Amino acid sequence: MPRFGKVTTFLSLLVMLLLFGTCMMVWAELPAEVPRHFNASGEPDAYASKGFIFFLPAIGLFLTTLMGLAMHFPSLINIPIKREERNREEYILESQKLVAWLQVLLAAGFAYCHWQTILVAMGESSGLGLWYLPIFLGAIFCVLSFFLVRIWKTTKQ
Repeated sequence: MPRFGKVTTFLSLLVMLLLFGTCMMVWAELPAEVPRHFNASGEPDAYASKGFIFFLPAIGLFLTTLMGLAMHFPSLINIPIKREERNREEYILESQKLVAWLQVLLAAGFAYCHWQTILVAMGESSGLGLWYLPIFLGAIFCVLSFFLVRIWKTTKQ
């Protein structure tokens, strides 16, 4: 795995562990119910017991680990672009960069969503905000588009 992959995996895992720590720090202050779903406008529209607060960090930890494994074993990354064997190393490197950037965006998005969930549960916020979903999805699609074009270009060399 390239150095940037190790760094992004470490930082993403650290963020997920900090989310678990945040859960434990605010546990006593949380009400009996916390938001478990937000609508497209970023407003909470479903609630669950306060134990649900561990769900997002658990999913984030699982996905971060899975993405780290995909970078460590590049054969797990399956991008449906035909490639030549002579460009294999460049193809793998660009694929790993794609996964690394997605891992960073995922950690940042989960951290924001988790923190806002805690604030909403404590009555200090009204939701994720109207711009969370468009910004998060826009960033994902920009990164995907950027790297898929770069990967496609490696097949044309």
